[in-house]
Parts: sequence; C-alpha cells; structure tokens
Amino acid sequence: MFDIYTIIFLALAVFIFLRLRSVLGQRTGRERPPYDPYSARDAVRGATNDNVVTLPGRAADTAQKPVEPTEPGERWKGIAESGSALAAGLDS
Repeated sequence: MFDIYTIIFLALAVFIFLRLRSVLGQRTGRERPPYDPYSARDAVRGATNDNVVTLPGRAADTAQKPVEPTEPGERWKGIAESGSALAAGLDS
C-alpha cells in the first residue's frame, strides 16, 4: 500500500512542520502590535505647522559671501604646475 519513499517523505514533512511550529510559535492574542515608524514621527511633528526649522548655532542674518574666481594657475599652486596636464585635469 505505502512504499518506503512515501513514508520517508511523510515523516520528513511532519518533522519540518513540528520544527517550524516550535520556532514560530502560536498567536496568543497578547503580542505587541507591529512597530509603526511613522506614528512616532507624526506625534512629534504634529505640534508645529512650520516648514522651516532653525538650526542651533547659526545666526539668521549671516549671509554667505560670494567666492571670487581665481586664476587657473593660482588655484593649484603648490599641488600642480600651471599649464601641466595635471592642472588641466584638475580644472576640468
């Protein structure tokens, strides 16, 4: 009626089922709800309705000064000789 391969396959299936059940466990109804990363962020953010956040240590009226362009020969002084292939590669 049953050959040996069917019995071995059935025993293996039962063994795998029991191992998975012991590892995964059963639901009891007292599990914690799954972590929702967006709920904590919304609770903190809900207090204000602004789009701009002021960073600490930065004055609001300080503006950046524009950078003056330098000559290509002066830009790489001490690193590459002016007119060399290295200076041309650094400028590109």
